Amino acid sequence: MMCIVLRGKSGDKTWSGRRSVEMLAYQRHRKRVDILFALYLENKRKNNVLRILHPGNVNWELVKRPWPLPRHPNEPRNGQSILESVYRDVFSFDKKEKSLYQAAGLTAWDSYFTNGGKEPVTVWPSGDTEPAKGKMTKVFPEENGLKFVPFSEFELGPFTKIGPVLIGFKLWFQGESYDRLLGDAPVFTVDGPESLMIRIKREYILQMTKEDQHKWIKRMTPFEQFIGFGDSYDVIVIKKPFATTATCVWKNGIVKAPIQPSKNVAERYITAYPRFVLALKYAPVTKVAMVKDEPEGPGEVAAKHQSTMK
Repeated sequence: MMCIVLRGKSGDKTWSGRRSVEMLAYQRHRKRVDILFALYLENKRKNNVLRILHPGNVNWELVKRPWPLPRHPNEPRNGQSILESVYRDVFSFDKKEKSLYQAAGLTAWDSYFTNGGKEPVTVWPSGDTEPAKGKMTKVFPEENGLKFVPFSEFELGPFTKIGPVLIGFKLWFQGESYDRLLGDAPVFTVDGPESLMIRIKREYILQMTKEDQHKWIKRMTPFEQFIGFGDSYDVIVIKKPFATTATCVWKNGIVKAPIQPSKNVAERYITAYPRFVLALKYAPVTKVAMVKDEPEGPGEVAAKHQSTMK
């Protein structure tokens, strides 16, 4: 039940979505999921803010320089990154002007098109007017000792430049949130924003007391006017050796993308449908798999990968 829901200060009227890219690394034996988000949005108002909702108790880290395109924490630091291998032709960097531009467009079904010239892109927060003020902050719920909550809410901002903006951040969860969101279920899902809102209400909020239900639904209601990504929602599921391989069982409103990462370490899915559902499952556990299924952590797998490249 991953994915996120986005909203601006007044619903989605101050933002428009161009592309949302979500990279997931499942780590079954550590009971942890690491996610990298790369968002390509258009900001329509100065000093704007962006709100994010994600199920469970979630940790976070802002990517302060999302260009060059960031790497997932599980990726090695050498060689071409997964994001670069897929989206390298969308953006261009003018070294003389030290500015990023959109060089081409990519539809929800992986067809390239020209956009009539170079369009400047703000790399947030490092390329904003006041980069030191750009922050990512958890705004709900307050830390109250609960091991699991229906969702966590964050605020990013301020965004001082109007126009296209590239944003990157990391989310991860483990422990009780992993047990509730994935646990030992034979199948788990990556959901579009509309599907995710329905799941949160039915599976987590409606199990609470009437008083708590009112509090959580009131907090979630503004997200019903979410920022849609008509151009594309992209989901990239990282495989061995950088994560536990999770294979697709079934899918609704989302397809396997024609453009795949250059190395066979991830699978990419694309859609423009906000109610998409991508259902995944782990391979059956065997004695060999329990030893070799995944490394101890991202640092170790990156080190091993780098050593083989020398």
